[in-house]
Amino acid sequence: MTPELPNQDNLKKLLEENNRLLQDNNKLLHDMRRRELWGIFFKVIWFILIFIAPLYVYLNFIEPQMGTLTDQLELFKSLKF
Repeated sequence: MTPELPNQDNLKKLLEENNRLLQDNNKLLHDMRRRELWGIFFKVIWFILIFIAPLYVYLNFIEPQMGTLTDQLELFKSLKF
């Protein structure tokens, strides 16, 4: 029993199928990489919204108002009736 050698047509079909599968695999890998990059981008945006935006709002809007309020409270305490 000797193994049969594949004929040229069969070999050509196998190579074409292999090439098609390689192209599909390459396309899937590129899509995965693109989605990974978009995921990193949105994670950074999410981090900014969750941690940095409240700090910015506090320092620029709430803290100056609280400073004014405490100054008025101190002025009120210093008044003697």
